[in-house]
Amino acid sequence: MGRLIILLVTAIIMNSIVISTAEHGTCPGVFSCYNCTAIRLCRPKYGHTGFFDYKTFQCDELTHPFCDPFTGSCVSDPPTKQCFDIKEKLCKTSSPKPAYCTNKTEF
Repeated sequence: MGRLIILLVTAIIMNSIVISTAEHGTCPGVFSCYNCTAIRLCRPKYGHTGFFDYKTFQCDELTHPFCDPFTGSCVSDPPTKQCFDIKEKLCKTSSPKPAYCTNKTEF
């Protein structure tokens, strides 16, 4: 029950929703990026070093759509060229335009 409450609070704080339960992949830390638009919460491997995937959360598409690989948190500006390309596609197809479309990011 305590783990469920922590996950719900994390989801509310991160302003995101659960999109999947990840398989037992490896993570670099407790918080990391699943891809450009999703973060993952990881748990320690019992009896070993390192972390396993636990849950994946989709970043909020309207305010903080990108995952920062250094912090594993959702941010408004794309942190990499790959994510910048996703931003360009989202800004062209979204209506109304999200606020982050006006941010000037260059790589």
